[in-house]
Amino acid sequence: MHRPTITPKRIVQISRETESWRRLYFDDNHDEAKNGILNAAKCWEWFASYLPETVKIRFDHNLDRTEKRVAFVLKLDPYIRLISSKLKFEKAKKGARFQNFVLAHEIAHIILGHSENSTSAKPFSLHSENGVLKALAEDVDEVEAHYGAILLQIGDQIFEKDFDVTATLKIAATDEVTLRRLAKICQLDTVQRLWKESQKIPRVVL
Repeated sequence: MHRPTITPKRIVQISRETESWRRLYFDDNHDEAKNGILNAAKCWEWFASYLPETVKIRFDHNLDRTEKRVAFVLKLDPYIRLISSKLKFEKAKKGARFQNFVLAHEIAHIILGHSENSTSAKPFSLHSENGVLKALAEDVDEVEAHYGAILLQIGDQIFEKDFDVTATLKIAATDEVTLRRLAKICQLDTVQRLWKESQKIPRVVL
């Protein structure tokens, strides 16, 4: 299966965008900054209130009745709407891994500006199989959102040389295959160089 290629520069850009939002979150939740992992009980409510005014979160009870869908992003000018199941949103706040990963994925779409580019559905699959998250994407925006979801939840630690995939899986809602693939990419010399250079450049979220 063909998997879209994402350049080293774009990987670093995604990390910069998601890390900016993580820093804003930790500014409001100092007790969580020490371990660098988002607290699901707080973070989704925080994002719901902190996203730009052009982004609205709406709950659709029809999504409560299906197992296959948790949330999706829809562009309806002038707003971007994050449509979610209320029941699954609440499960995510309680730490449910699958629901957390889907919300992180959809919020990554918003953070990375995908919803501004297109409103069309993309080839994408994310499901839980025997308690293991599995993801499949053939569209570059969906792969970027998968990577963005992981970076949003665990941050720049994935660029560190001693990054432990197994340990991180225990504390963050991630898709293991995608996490291992992203970790391998983040250790490449070119990505490491670009990431270190990016740390010297101030990043401001407006």
